[in-house]
Amino acid sequence: MKFFKYVLLNGLLFTFLISCSTSCSHDMEEENSDLSSSQVNRIRSYDKVLILGNSIAKHAPKAEIDWYGDWGMAASAEEYDFVHVLQSHFSKYNSDIEFKVETISGFETAYWLFDTTSYTSLKAWKPDLIIVRLGDNVDDSLVNELPISGYMEYLIEYLKGGSDAKVCMTNSFWPKPNYNQQVLAVCIQNEYDHVSIADLYYSDGSLATATYGNTVVGLHPSDNGMKVIANRIWSKLTETK
Repeated sequence: MKFFKYVLLNGLLFTFLISCSTSCSHDMEEENSDLSSSQVNRIRSYDKVLILGNSIAKHAPKAEIDWYGDWGMAASAEEYDFVHVLQSHFSKYNSDIEFKVETISGFETAYWLFDTTSYTSLKAWKPDLIIVRLGDNVDDSLVNELPISGYMEYLIEYLKGGSDAKVCMTNSFWPKPNYNQQVLAVCIQNEYDHVSIADLYYSDGSLATATYGNTVVGLHPSDNGMKVIANRIWSKLTETK
């Protein structure tokens, strides 16, 4: 298995291609279910989790592409998309936690037109954990000319509303190297948690192409891909600091 690791050193961003064995891949797919008391307390400190996503988080039925679910696209059932897998992890330790999923594909495709008035209700909800799972719809050839990083920072800080809400960001599931570098830089600069899923697109069994004949749907994560996304986010949120 191969994946990319990004390191910011003296203002320069370096990209490394790292290989690991099949056992390494398997380990990354498993949730961290053996939590210490401090880790459990951290999970229980969250009351409201806001997930900013796109069709991988949720997509309404669309018959013209043979998609009939109303959850993360290409998952075989609602409980298998990454949002609900992640929610199930949380609920083991915090049954009262609230989740809100907001699909903001429009931000991805036209972030330069960002307007805070579209997000006032999310800010008013006062999340204490914000998970940003975006990037797949971004025009990667544009982000160097018109960086998305500043817009993402502004959106996140607006939603935090001056609070100390925790932020966790993933990079893109689809290949978006320029976007991914900017996400990493934003995380480093603002001390947000960073989760890399950039390798999954090339990992066997992570795409749903074997399940769905329509390419648009099939290029989304399979049940296994969704599980890995959720488990990597969970591992980051529960890792020992």
